[in-house]
Amino acid sequence: FDYQNLSIGIVSRLRFVIAIYDLEGNFHGFEDLYDQLSVCKQPSEQQSSLYRMGVTQDFYCEFDLMHLMSDNKWERPRLENFFFELYLRDFNDNLIDVPLLVENTASESGGYPNQSDDRSRWILTRRFFLFDTVSGVRQNEYPEGQPVYVRYPYNMVFEYKLDPSNEEMIYLPYLRISYRERTHTYIKETNSAAKIYFATYYIADTTK
Repeated sequence: FDYQNLSIGIVSRLRFVIAIYDLEGNFHGFEDLYDQLSVCKQPSEQQSSLYRMGVTQDFYCEFDLMHLMSDNKWERPRLENFFFELYLRDFNDNLIDVPLLVENTASESGGYPNQSDDRSRWILTRRFFLFDTVSGVRQNEYPEGQPVYVRYPYNMVFEYKLDPSNEEMIYLPYLRISYRERTHTYIKETNSAAKIYFATYYIADTTK
């Protein structure tokens, strides 16, 4: 958080931390969250305001998926093929797990429970990725081969629910993510531009 009055817990900015793991599960450390989850980088002024308390924002942009196919590693995203866990640092400096809602996760029984308005059906997880460029590599070409398909997040939303019984307090936030898969052929021959949406929402409980 940005502390306005630490002694009584008043804050102006939510302070998130990400834990980073490689595909083998090796831990690569913690990073304070700034723009790591922004597929399209925003101007610094807009980026720094994303996690201010009470500020609802949204951004639309286009990301060139050819970057995920490039043979030049400097053109590829720094954090491709890593897994992340998200935490919120509270005013006591404790790290609190932030749950993840992957909206297009299919259940074993069929259907997409995470798209339901019934929260009791949701399947929350902890670990997520940004760019997957290895799952689509053929087995005999792994890991350096060209992927047949790539996966990326096209929709990411931090949701904060206001606590109606405690003024200026919020419940634990969660992160919504929707992933999309595009084939190598589609990217090269049809359209390499991916539409990306990133937002922070504050939701009031109007029933109280």
